[in-house]
Amino acid sequence: MEIIKNTIITKQNYDKNRSKVLENISAILETPAQYLNKLYDHYDEMFTSNNTYMILCSYESEAVAYAFVRFYPETQKYYIMDVNTAKKYQNQHIATNLIKYLLTDFFNKNNDNIYLWVHKDNVIAKKIYTRFGFKLTDEKPYQLDFFNNIKDDDFYVCTKNAFKLKKMNFNKQKTR
Repeated sequence: MEIIKNTIITKQNYDKNRSKVLENISAILETPAQYLNKLYDHYDEMFTSNNTYMILCSYESEAVAYAFVRFYPETQKYYIMDVNTAKKYQNQHIATNLIKYLLTDFFNKNNDNIYLWVHKDNVIAKKIYTRFGFKLTDEKPYQLDFFNNIKDDDFYVCTKNAFKLKKMNFNKQKTR
């Protein structure tokens, strides 16, 4: 069995390999053809910052999951923007291990906090994030128009110390 491979995609990688990265994202999301241009515009905008990166997971030669971190200069904060897994690879701990990898990489390079939001009814995601050290916060990024449209989400923050204190004992990811 081949291991899941994690690749970090920075603005520079994205600019050089845009079509392949977008192809992988759209395959993971199973994006219908009529929405591809909107999806491509979204990720072109997401990769405008040099402090933005994506971790793309692949199994054999197939993209299976990704997580996206974006720095917003307006708030001087980092946010986990997207965590997505292809349907046929869900419920195999791939996203959980991806988040662990992302946070380990992030906190090895940064002393900053990292933020995210989760829909208030997404109990499973909330449980996973709190196991990593995320805590609910009232600190919402109102200065960003994007976040003002979010009504049913809870905002979370994770500090380097909170993440270090957690023991990560998740099952090894597997593939079917």
